Amino acid sequence: MDKLISIFESDYILFMDIKQHVMIACNALQAQFIELYKAIKIYDPKQLPASDNNLANYGNKAINILAIFIE
Repeated sequence: MDKLISIFESDYILFMDIKQHVMIACNALQAQFIELYKAIKIYDPKQLPASDNNLANYGNKAINILAIFIE
């Protein structure tokens, strides 16, 4: 039984190591593409301006940033 428990403990540790590496990779990608990350928020309906006056120019900067990444 001790051998079985140690196998599960090592699997748990490996999972935690994988999770840590994935989180580091995600944070690095987010830092590298922070402008793209911010520009993608244009597609979130919760980000729409409350007034119609601001709606005319909403997302212009974000669209330009997205266009740069698509080129």
